[in-house]
Formats: sequence, structure tokens, C-alpha cells
Amino acid sequence: MRSRTAPDGGGRCARCALHRAECACQLLPTLGVRTRFVVLRHAKEAPKSSNTARWAALLLPNCELLPWEARTDAARLGAIGAPGDWLLFPAEVPRAAPGLPGPPPSRLVVLDGTWRQVRRMLRALPALQRIPRFSVGPRPGRVGLRAAPSPSHLSTLEAISSAIAALEGEALAEALDGWHRELVARALRARGRCLPEAA
Repeated sequence: MRSRTAPDGGGRCARCALHRAECACQLLPTLGVRTRFVVLRHAKEAPKSSNTARWAALLLPNCELLPWEARTDAARLGAIGAPGDWLLFPAEVPRAAPGLPGPPPSRLVVLDGTWRQVRRMLRALPALQRIPRFSVGPRPGRVGLRAAPSPSHLSTLEAISSAIAALEGEALAEALDGWHRELVARALRARGRCLPEAA
């Protein structure tokens, strides 16, 4: 599905990237999630209207969205990978928080981009290769604007929701899932489509 229209162009809202007729900015709550997230978003993801990292930043009070353009950006991200940071990384076999040693993460680092872009970002940031990985699986009833190559390929918002389920419980994760579904439905409606189960 095409998604390269800049959020502030083509009649789209500059914040949520939805067509203005479907803009959800006035409806979106700030969910009471305590976990801190820092999302490194690849520069090629920023103009895509299907990028879910921007929705995470709108919905979660402790979600910081940082741009990533090239390996040279590593120098200005010196605090990434500090003690207490974990890397949120989807996996075929998820590992829940209770199965990992030590206290829960103080902050989850999320790499936002295609799988190829994410691998390059990871290589450019050696500190992230040394910190614990928090692996998650898909949420039930998942929906999205892009076709996933496999169930383990999650959008940024899906991965964050799975982490919240493990760290803070199903109620908050389900609330995030519900808003994700609503935003996807609005994006599809603007394209003359609807969610598969409502077709």
C-alpha cells in the first residue's frame, strides 16, 4: 500500500498523518503508561503516512521520538544504551519480563525502520548490541497498513503494545491496541477501504 505522502502534504494532518477529514488528534487520549520508550526513527520512515511511531508518540506520555539519518548520528546519541536501557526487538519466541533476570528496564529503545534499516542502525550503535534485549511476539487481532512478511514482523506500535502487555498488563495494552485499530481504520477509510473483518 502506498504510504509515502508527507504528513504535512496531500491534505494530511501534520501530527497524525491522517487525511484531515479523518484526523484523530482531538480524540486521542494520553494513555497512563509508565514505561519510558525512546524510538530512533529512520529518516526514510518519517514521511510515510503508515509510520506508527508518530502514533506512539501521540498516545504515550513517556515516548520520545528521535530522528536517525546516518551512522554519524551515533555521536549525538551517547546516552542511548545506558545502564537500565533494554532494546525492544521482536522475536519468533517472545521472552516475557518475568523470565528475564534483574529488575525491569528503566527505558526501552526501539529502532523504527525496515528490517534492513534496523540492522544497519544496530550495527552503527555498538552500545545497543551490549544491552539486554526485550523480545516480544504479536498481539492478538493485529491490524496494519503494511503487509507483514511473517507474524514476527511487527510495526513499531505493535511491538510497543506487546511490551506494555508484559510490563504493565493487558488493560493498557488493549487500550493501545484499540486506538491503533481506530487509526488504521481511519487511514483505510480515507483510501476507500475498511478493516478486513468489517468488509
